Amino acid sequence: MGRSMRMNHIIFIRALFLVSYLILFCSCSFTNRIENNKTHDQNAYQGYGFVVDIDTDVKVSVKNPVEDYFIYTFAYNNFDFLYAYVGNFPDYPIFHPIDVTKQSFLINNMAAECMEWQDRKNTFSKECLIDLGGDVYFPRYIHFWYQNLVSQDRQRADKIIASLQRHLEPMGQ
Repeated sequence: MGRSMRMNHIIFIRALFLVSYLILFCSCSFTNRIENNKTHDQNAYQGYGFVVDIDTDVKVSVKNPVEDYFIYTFAYNNFDFLYAYVGNFPDYPIFHPIDVTKQSFLINNMAAECMEWQDRKNTFSKECLIDLGGDVYFPRYIHFWYQNLVSQDRQRADKIIASLQRHLEPMGQ
C-alpha cells in the first residue's frame, strides 16, 4: 500500500509540474505574439476588446461616460493627439470635410473605412472606422480620429491605428 501511495504522489507532482509549465508557456506565447512587431521603445496597450502598440512615452486615458462605450485619449507630452471611440454605435464621421473621399481597406484583417485631409496650414486630420467583425457583440467598432496634427504627430497616430489588433478578452478597466 505504501508503494502505491508513493506512486500516486509522484504522478500528482508530475501532473502539477506539467500544468504549471503549460500555463507559463501559454502566457509567454500570447505575450510574444503581441510584442513581436514592436521596437524597444514600444508597449502593447490593451484596451477593451483591442490591442495597439504605443510608444513608451504615450499616455492613455479612458472615459466611460455611459455604460455602452469607451473613449480613449492618447497623449504625448500632455498633448492629446488621438482619440478612439470603442463601442457599437459610432458617430462616424464626426467631421464633414469638403471633397474628401472615403477609402476602404483592411487593417490586420478587419474592415476599415478612413478619410483623411490636409488643411491650408499644412496640418492633417483623419477619421477611421474599423469593424472588429467576427462574433464579437461588444465592442463591435473602433472609431479613431485626430484633427489638425503636424506631420510627426500624424505619423505617431497613424502608427497606432495601423497596429490595431482585435482582442476578444477585454481587460478590466
